[in-house]
Amino acid sequence: MITKDEALRLARETLQRLCDQEMVASYDVSPAIAAIDAALAVPDGWVLVPKEPTDEMLTAAARASMRHLIDCIHDPARAKEVGSEKMCKQTHASRYRSMIAAAPTTDTKEPT
Repeated sequence: MITKDEALRLARETLQRLCDQEMVASYDVSPAIAAIDAALAVPDGWVLVPKEPTDEMLTAAARASMRHLIDCIHDPARAKEVGSEKMCKQTHASRYRSMIAAAPTTDTKEPT
């Protein structure tokens, strides 16, 4: 089964090929190509991740939590902040970044 992104890429490649071969010279397909490019674009600072976390992403989150816990055990000043809103945000941010780093790239095929 073909994914939406694969279908959009195929449509764009086909339109571009037809333009290059001057088979659609009487039609302006640039708006269609621009719309496809916009649909495939990922804004700067954003990444694509799977709807459900992979095992690798969950493992990365668990390891980030363990690192954070160990850091708190070895640093009494940090240990005093455990449970605070600031510490909770830092912990979640660390897990989040670890999960994103472990996420598969968009070049990876979707599971079937």
